[in-house]
Amino acid sequence: MTLPAEAEHLPRRAFFFPHALQPGRGAGTPPGRVPFDVDATLVSLTEVKTDHAIVFADGYGQNVVGSNQDPCVLSAPFGPLHSFCRINKRARNHYVRESSGRHDRLLSHCVATGDVIIYGKYDPKGGRGPTTQVWVDTVLVVDEVLPWATTRRTSRSPCNNRGHCRARRYLIGDPTTVAGRGLENSDAYRYNLSDATSAGIHCCTNLEHYRVIVGRTQPTSSALADLSTSFVPRATRIAPATVTALDVGKMVWDDLQGMIDGLIRPVPNGPKGGWIVEFPRFATAKALCEAIIQKSGGLVAVPPLRPRGQVRRWDPATGRMES
Repeated sequence: MTLPAEAEHLPRRAFFFPHALQPGRGAGTPPGRVPFDVDATLVSLTEVKTDHAIVFADGYGQNVVGSNQDPCVLSAPFGPLHSFCRINKRARNHYVRESSGRHDRLLSHCVATGDVIIYGKYDPKGGRGPTTQVWVDTVLVVDEVLPWATTRRTSRSPCNNRGHCRARRYLIGDPTTVAGRGLENSDAYRYNLSDATSAGIHCCTNLEHYRVIVGRTQPTSSALADLSTSFVPRATRIAPATVTALDVGKMVWDDLQGMIDGLIRPVPNGPKGGWIVEFPRFATAKALCEAIIQKSGGLVAVPPLRPRGQVRRWDPATGRMES
């Protein structure tokens, strides 16, 4: 599948979505990026094959997910899904800093087909640079943005998530209506969408118009070269794929450093983990992806990724491991 003809004539945009590397510990703490053992379609600029890989993805420990994985790369039968993280409520700290100067929209209301979302973070951590390296765990090329029906909460429509519901204005609709009827046992439902059931952590929202971002997958060398497929870099068991100034040209690194240190890093009254920011130049995002592919040994995994063995689940509400 290629990008729709109408999308090919629109300027493509790219966004950097910062996310912590180390997961929290204990009840109520956020996830990080952790290693997962998967079977995957591996693609390089010259070959396509199926093999085992280690990737970093959203979770709490090796092969351990939380109440959901977001973005979800264990997403069969779909490409990667972004359903909840920082797109499930109106909040200035979660709005995207767009190159146009706009700062009033959630990521799910900004992106269009063909746009690219790069998930990762930078070192050193915190609010001060200069940035010395950038790591990336997922590259999502937007296929479509799906509406997710909501209904206004009434006194007769409570949630059932063990007292952790925040009683927001709207209940999120049946998760199988997003995944497709009859897919309740799919990986996409199991590891992501099911968190919007009445018993889930994301049972309700203050957004009347809720949207889910679905990634495009095309496991071919030409799609990888054109950055028209989502992918997950291969990694070691201790670190995701990382680039430094030595891996890209000076112009690209200057652009990355300027964007991260000037726009993404936390500022007073800003988000603790950093702002979601649009790349000022799409070419910089493409160059970063090309460098990440090289640091991944030239071979990356195209979702959906399939767990290799058991995936355990950590309940962030209780701070306990579930079966």
